[in-house]
Amino acid sequence: MLKKSFVIEQAKLARYNKKNFDNDICFDYSNVLGWDYEVQDWYTLYFGLFFIDYFKLNKEQCIDVGALKGLYSSVYARHFKNVHTFEPNPYAHAICKMNFNRQDIHNVSLYNVALFNEEKETDFYMKFFDKNKTNITGQSNTEKEIIQENGLVTEKIKVNTKTLDSYNFNPSFIKIDAEGANLNILKGALKTIKRYKPFLQIENDTALENNPVIEDMLFNLGYSKIDLNSFKYIYNGSWDLTDSYFLHNG
Repeated sequence: MLKKSFVIEQAKLARYNKKNFDNDICFDYSNVLGWDYEVQDWYTLYFGLFFIDYFKLNKEQCIDVGALKGLYSSVYARHFKNVHTFEPNPYAHAICKMNFNRQDIHNVSLYNVALFNEEKETDFYMKFFDKNKTNITGQSNTEKEIIQENGLVTEKIKVNTKTLDSYNFNPSFIKIDAEGANLNILKGALKTIKRYKPFLQIENDTALENNPVIEDMLFNLGYSKIDLNSFKYIYNGSWDLTDSYFLHNG
């Protein structure tokens, strides 16, 4: 259950930021994981935006799966007419909602839902950097419970999952960053992907070794993985990107 004290503290922070004209949000990992990690995420976000314009995607509808605090969706909202954002972690969902409100963003629909390849009740493990559970990490997931991992604190809750196909969206762009659930989320979105052939930005699942499985599945659906070496004139590869990008050949 979401702690009232957490919501109050986040609301105070949101009011402070708005009062001081801080109308944009950013990552706050630099003081925990280091500046290199933060730059890596910024490159990952803006390379995706570059491809949106480079391939002249339709900008009617975008889907952001795994929003955390809402940075990506906040940016997508300025590029797409409508954004559908999914964040199952109730703590991150609360921050997301506050961040959208204080930026006066009205074209984002926010869902406190865990996407998967089937509808069921499952365990969801929320990860925090601190014992007071005020500093959320982006590593919350439906994988096995790890009470203490590299100093992270975990809280387990129950969530109900849904498939992306059940929403009947018609996106031109889908970003998925769900900490190990990416493959199952894609399986639950196959009808949508086959019908609308959206551009896909998907987190690299190197830890779970899901990348080859995901890539093979997408190749069979007519997708090609973007070769970033072809774009060295704007990005020299000095920073590893956390996502991969896929374009349908049709």
